[in-house]
Amino acid sequence: MGAHIRSICRTLAPKLMSYLKLRSINPEVEQFFWTVLKDTVKHRESNVNKRNDFLQLLIEVQAEEIKHTRSNDHQNGDQAETQDGHAKDAIETPKDILFTDTVVASNAFIFFIAGFETTATTLSHCLYELALHPEICAKLREEVESVKQSHNGNLDYDAIKKLVYMEAVISETLRKDPPASLLVRRCTEAFKMPDTSLVVEEGTTLFVSIYALHHDPKYFPEPEKFKPERFLGENKENIVPGSYIPFGDGPRICIAMRFAMYEMKSVLAYIVSNYTIHTCEKTSIPLKYNPRSGLHSPLDVWVQFKRIVKS
Repeated sequence: MGAHIRSICRTLAPKLMSYLKLRSINPEVEQFFWTVLKDTVKHRESNVNKRNDFLQLLIEVQAEEIKHTRSNDHQNGDQAETQDGHAKDAIETPKDILFTDTVVASNAFIFFIAGFETTATTLSHCLYELALHPEICAKLREEVESVKQSHNGNLDYDAIKKLVYMEAVISETLRKDPPASLLVRRCTEAFKMPDTSLVVEEGTTLFVSIYALHHDPKYFPEPEKFKPERFLGENKENIVPGSYIPFGDGPRICIAMRFAMYEMKSVLAYIVSNYTIHTCEKTSIPLKYNPRSGLHSPLDVWVQFKRIVKS
């Protein structure tokens, strides 16, 4: 069964996946990540120097939960011994912990997947739009050069933060072509839809179309046009909350949102500072998309780079 079919089944009929004993992930891919995770955890447990990153946080949360569970088990054993006079063996491996190895591995896997193809897809869309709109690219280059001059020719962290127009360009790219076109959530409590008799029951799986929201003319007039000005000044302040959600929304919004934005700004700053971007004979207008992809991902993006000769 193809990966896209498995993905659809996992989303729409998870019980069917379990009944048919179908795997969501290719066994070789799953084994690869398990091996990498186990080797990394083993290395860190034997190393006194701790890393300040997400995986270390997962490891420490798991260790703390196991410690707490064992402590409770010991207390329960002491109580039992006092009541019936028979000593209880301490449980060496807690069975009721929530943060299992599988949970740690799943979170690490999602972190890798979520930050890989989505960033590349957004950058591809952005370069495509810059090739189609040379006036926007020129304005972007002007901002980058201005910021570089005010930072002694460097584009460090503080300089990248000042690229306001570039952030607007990336935000408009994410609006027009969000890499994840669908958001999946589960209802945590019953909710009655306003002005209807429809009640969304607790536990219901909800599908939110990010693409449809971003292309609703009620929220974004002329949605098919690439207009970075939507995300500048007063226009940005007037965006209706919940209508722009490329990174999700609420307590489960993308944890790496700021890092992803900084990463994309850094890449684009280097490119526009050193190259002009143009369409070429291979450029598809409009882009063609892969119907089998779980992402809003084009089949290919062809643009032409010409190095800027600086005196």
